[in-house]
Formats: sequence, C-alpha cells, structure tokens
Amino acid sequence: MLHTRTMVPLRAAAVAGLLLFGAVAFAQDASTMDKKAEVKNTREKAQMLKTEVKEKKAELKEQKMELKEKASAARAEKKEMKRDAKQARMDGVVNKLEAHLKNLEALLARTESRIAKLVTEGVDTTKSAAFIATAKMKIAEAKTAIDEVKAKALAITDTATRESITAIKTAARNAEAKVKLARAALADAISSLKPGKNTVKPQ
Repeated sequence: MLHTRTMVPLRAAAVAGLLLFGAVAFAQDASTMDKKAEVKNTREKAQMLKTEVKEKKAELKEQKMELKEKASAARAEKKEMKRDAKQARMDGVVNKLEAHLKNLEALLARTESRIAKLVTEGVDTTKSAAFIATAKMKIAEAKTAIDEVKAKALAITDTATRESITAIKTAARNAEAKVKLARAALADAISSLKPGKNTVKPQ
C-alpha cells in the first residue's frame, strides 16, 4: 500500500496533467474558433466584394445605356436639324417663287384694269388683249410649276435621296423659267398700252 506522502505528489501530478490537457484542449478549441471566424470573415469579405463587383457592373451598364441613349438622341437631333435645314431651303425657294407670282398677278390685275379703262375711251386694245391672254397662260403655267415644287418640297424627309433633291431643284429651275416667261408676256402687254401702240376705234 502506497504511503500517504507518495499519494500527494501523484495527485498533484494528475491534477496538473488534467489542467494542462484542459488548457491544450481549450487552446485547440480557441484556435478552431479563430479559424472558423477567419473563414467566416473571409467569406463575408468575398461576398461583399462580389456584391460590389455586381453593383459596379450594373452601374457601368447603366452608364453605357445612358451614353448610348445620349448618342442616339444626338444623332436624331442632328438628323432633324439637317432635315429642317433642307426644308428651310426648299421653303425659301417656294416662298421666293410665290412672291414673284403674286407680284405678276397684281401687275396683271392693274394692266387689265388699264385696258378696261382704254376700252371705255374707245381705244382699240385688241393687240393688248392678245398679250394679256398670253400673259395669263404663262402665269397659269408658272403657278402649276410652282405647285409642283411645293409638292416635292413638302414630301422631303430625313431620308431624302440625292435624286429627290435633284428633282426638286430641277422643278424649281423650271418654275423660275416659267415665271420669267410670264413676266416677259406681261411686259409685252404693258408695253402695248403705251401711247401710239393702240389706235382709237373709228366712230
């Protein structure tokens, strides 16, 4: 049987062993917990990074779409401005032709009024009347030509081709030529009203 003095050191050693084992086990548990926490932290960081990347991609996509929309809007605006410029030029041509026509019609009305007055005075205006008839015909032709230009100009769009623009220019030149012919015919009628050009009808 072991002596009491011998038992005490053995017990102390056993207790120390248990404490040491407990400390080691605790240390191992703490180390495992630390590793788990580190893994968890790493995963959380990875998830955060993934979320940030996803958000950044979405942001870049949105910016790309905005730039695309702005570029598209700019192209559309440029296209519209180009079309408006073409339309403005065509309108300018038509307005100029219509102004010439309006002046000719006003001059025709005054000339006819002058002829009517001469008729009441007994003047033979047969020659002048013939010139007036020609002037009216030429003015009507000019009006038809101008209407053709107007129709072509109104039909112009942003997809107008070189051929359609050329057709409008050709129609405008034709209308200008018709206006000149109408003006010349009316000038002949006015010239025929000068003193000595018409004779007084015999009583």
